[in-house]
Amino acid sequence: MADLEKAKLWSRHILAYQNSGIPAPEWCKNNNVILGRLRYWISKLNVDKNFQQTEWISLNKPRITALIPLIKIKTGDLSIEIPDGFQAETLNSIFKVLGIHA
Repeated sequence: MADLEKAKLWSRHILAYQNSGIPAPEWCKNNNVILGRLRYWISKLNVDKNFQQTEWISLNKPRITALIPLIKIKTGDLSIEIPDGFQAETLNSIFKVLGIHA
């Protein structure tokens, strides 16, 4: 039996099982179907169905043009990173708060 024919047959089995409203083990016993096979095909057909419905989108990777240079100041356990263009007045204010003399 070709794969497409098997898939159609198992689709009918799965639909009959789902419409029966009875637990899978009982349905399989009543219909001479191996429970493991039923579960396999439910899983297989759901995977194929989900795959066909997947929409793929393209993502643009951001391009980094330049890194911002940093100045690192360390004193004891304290470390301050200052980006290029930082205001000296603000740095002096930070030093005053921390009790550091520049």
